[in-house]
Amino acid sequence: MFGLSGKELIGVYLLLRRHEKDFDMVFSQLFLRIESCLYDHLSIEELEHIEEIYTQDIDVLTERGFC
Repeated sequence: MFGLSGKELIGVYLLLRRHEKDFDMVFSQLFLRIESCLYDHLSIEELEHIEEIYTQDIDVLTERGFC
């Protein structure tokens, strides 16, 4: 097992989101777990602009104590 930074987690989420229609059960469950985590730690506005947040040089999740 290994940990991911907040920025890495957002990157994985964005990658998975682009391919969501092709998921099997394992990827679907992983995607939902990551999405749930992001909903717990980010505001609705931040989630709506998550791609912009990813490109910024700020790790929002780590700043909030996620990792």
